[in-house]
Amino acid sequence: SMIDLRYQIIPDPFNIMILAMGVLHRIIISAQLGMFSSVMDNFLGLIISGSIFLLLATISKGGMGGGDVKLIAVLGFILGLRRSLLNMFLSFILGAIISIFLLLFKIKDRKDAIPFGPFICLAFMITLFWGDMIMDWYLGIL
Repeated sequence: SMIDLRYQIIPDPFNIMILAMGVLHRIIISAQLGMFSSVMDNFLGLIISGSIFLLLATISKGGMGGGDVKLIAVLGFILGLRRSLLNMFLSFILGAIISIFLLLFKIKDRKDAIPFGPFICLAFMITLFWGDMIMDWYLGIL
C-alpha cells in the first residue's frame, strides 16, 4: 500500500506473491484438515470480489485501477467469499471516511487521485483479525 500511495501502482509481482502464499497456505491447511471442499470458497472469494471490482473499474473509467482489481481478487482468495464481501464493504467505508477527511481539511482536492490500495489493505487486516466477530455482531442486530 505504500507503493500505491507514492506511485499509484500495485505491482503485479506483489499480487502474484500474495496469491502464491495464499494458495500454498490453503493447500497445507486443507491437507492437514482434509477439507479440500473449502477451496471452492476461496475461489469464489477471488472470482466474486475480482468481478465486482473489475465492473467498478470499467464503470469508473480509470477511477479505480487494475492493480486494485487484482489485489482485491487475490485477497478474496485468502479470505473466502463471506469475508471477502466484508473486506470490500470495509474498503469502501474506510476510503469514504478518510477521503472526506482529506477533502474537508484541504489536504486533497476533488481532482486529486486518492489511491485505493491502502484502504483495501487496511480493510483486509481488520477482516482477517476481526471479520468473523464483525459479521456475527452485524447479523445479530438484524
